[in-house]
Amino acid sequence: MSLVGKKGVDISSNNDSVDIAKIKSVGYDFVMIRCGFGENITSQDDNRWEENVRKCEAAGMPWGAYFYSYACSEASAKSELEHALRLLKGKKPTLPVAFDMEDADGYKARHGGWNKTNVDRACRIFLEGIAKAGYYPMLYAGFEEMNNYISAEVWNKYDIWFPHWASACGYKGKNLCMWQYGGETNKLESNSIPGVGVIDKNICYKDYPAIIKQGGYNGWAKTGSTATTTAKATVTEAQLRQNVADIINSWLGAKEGDSVHAEILRIYNAQNPLPVGYKMQVHDAWCAATVSAAWLKAGIAQYTGTECGCGRFRDDAIKRGIWVEDDAYKPKIGDAVIYYWSDNGVGDCKTGADHIGLVTAVSGNTFTVTEGNTGNGIVGKRTMQVNGRYIRGFIAPNYAEIAKKVSGVVTVTKPSTTTTPTATSIPDIFYRVRVAGHWQAQVKNGATAGIRGKAITDIAIKAAKGSVKYRVHIKGGRWLPFVTDYDVNDAKNGYAGMGYSIDLVEVYYFTPADVVKGVGYLRAKYRVSPTNGSFYAYQYDNETKNGQDGYAGYTGKAINQFQLTLSK
Repeated sequence: MSLVGKKGVDISSNNDSVDIAKIKSVGYDFVMIRCGFGENITSQDDNRWEENVRKCEAAGMPWGAYFYSYACSEASAKSELEHALRLLKGKKPTLPVAFDMEDADGYKARHGGWNKTNVDRACRIFLEGIAKAGYYPMLYAGFEEMNNYISAEVWNKYDIWFPHWASACGYKGKNLCMWQYGGETNKLESNSIPGVGVIDKNICYKDYPAIIKQGGYNGWAKTGSTATTTAKATVTEAQLRQNVADIINSWLGAKEGDSVHAEILRIYNAQNPLPVGYKMQVHDAWCAATVSAAWLKAGIAQYTGTECGCGRFRDDAIKRGIWVEDDAYKPKIGDAVIYYWSDNGVGDCKTGADHIGLVTAVSGNTFTVTEGNTGNGIVGKRTMQVNGRYIRGFIAPNYAEIAKKVSGVVTVTKPSTTTTPTATSIPDIFYRVRVAGHWQAQVKNGATAGIRGKAITDIAIKAAKGSVKYRVHIKGGRWLPFVTDYDVNDAKNGYAGMGYSIDLVEVYYFTPADVVKGVGYLRAKYRVSPTNGSFYAYQYDNETKNGQDGYAGYTGKAINQFQLTLSK
């Protein structure tokens, strides 16, 4: 039975002794169990953890775990990770291991830990550690945490378990995988189960038991297969387009300076890095930021672009191949239109286009545009006609392809009677660099990439098994976002860099379960040399212990050679 669309509950010692069989009999199909809270002290184990796991397994109930965080420092976050791993040892959950980083009782606020630096760091330490240990990670967090305490990088990286006790889930991101729709308050159904009492209730949007067992997570042996690959979209093109429209329409009536306008700017300004380093202020023209924020909130901005000006939006769309300048083009919901703001048919749209909005409804040759800052500082709507002379053109993202990418491609498998063999050797790791505008040949496993005396501007990395995230720092500039793919033709996620000299590199390797079983956990071991200089010391992943920096290089000194291998 797939868990997609199924209801479940989450429990802890606060629920006392829970009748799991009763929960199952009345139609709830999974349980998330608290294992513990706080630092690695046995008195902070959930005293119903072992009991609840046994009951779930006896009832044949799929279960996952969650850990409640009190971390107010890096050291306490690491202790919490050790705590969770101790409690999970020897167990094989079929749902994720979630990190609950809320501050429900105000402990972190009282002890100086309720700030973005600490909370974001704790999330990284726990979730990365859980993943590195071979478990499937999940982040439990809501609107307050998303908007104020967790970086977009962390938020968008993990499956989200979203608490929102309402009649509909307010978060529409592509990584929404579980919705906690009620607890003491429940607007969909009773807040309790007869014979059990008041209980938190959830809906699942992924078939976790299949994903976790097939992927070899949580101690399960990865299943063999005779596989064919098919796209299994959990979101369709039409749904994705409508989601974008719903998001921007939810801001209708927002006024410059009010809380909704602040949300739009906060979503836009949370990007790292911001386009051209520009941060929107309250009284800036914010039509482009509103379009950007809608795409950001929908989780598809990497495919659409985000900008703070109409001209830059157009230029970026041309580079992406999604700019349409055709008088006969009939836009679709979710497209953006750039036009002459006065909308009076008089202005020269070729030079005077100064406004942008999102298409939110289409009827024949008429379409509705929702736009930020209509001239009186309000998010509003206007009606347009196909081939209106005031239209400059359209940004038309390929939503069909985006839907496939954000939904993921699932391998259809036939279960085998044998399991995937345990890895017996350290996997190969491949990499190449760009120098003076040219990509050099691929090398692997510690070989030197680069040309002595010539600065490296871009790097691409991949592993034969497992996955890698990596990023670079531009000399005299900033850190660029992490990337995870290996494609020199994909400037967004296929390589790290943007054509300028690099001075710092950070690489992190995620060890898959079969490699862990065969050779143990591995780290990225890497080093760089400055132009015409000797190699600096090796670095391991993003570690900062034993004199390591968490990255390779020296600020302000361009690198010209790079070496990388995998090591214990």
